[in-house]
Amino acid sequence: MVTEITEACDFYPAEEYHQCYLEKQGRG
Repeated sequence: MVTEITEACDFYPAEEYHQCYLEKQGRG
């Protein structure tokens, strides 16, 4: 198995309703 480490591309943060989903919903 080989893993290539490359520079990250653009990062787009998720909307607020996606943040801490498990804590808010109480299930996975």
